[in-house]
Amino acid sequence: MEELGLTEADYSAHPVWPENMPYVTLLQLMRTQWQLVVGATRGVYMGLNYACLPPIARAVGIDLDSPAAWVLIQRAESAAKAILNAK
Repeated sequence: MEELGLTEADYSAHPVWPENMPYVTLLQLMRTQWQLVVGATRGVYMGLNYACLPPIARAVGIDLDSPAAWVLIQRAESAAKAILNAK
């Protein structure tokens, strides 16, 4: 999660609940799948490339047929996007 500006200290200060760990892992594995719009002075992270999501979600045990899973994925994506775009 270095790309998001997080360090080991962030993990110890904000532990991940076990039920959320698959979503953290998903976000880590999708770190190269951001859709980026590049302007004259900077890039803006728009969101994850969802076409790449299904095989990674299966690998970490996330059921994409669950509406609750999508809520958690989009919350994680939104939080990461805010951090990435703040740089």
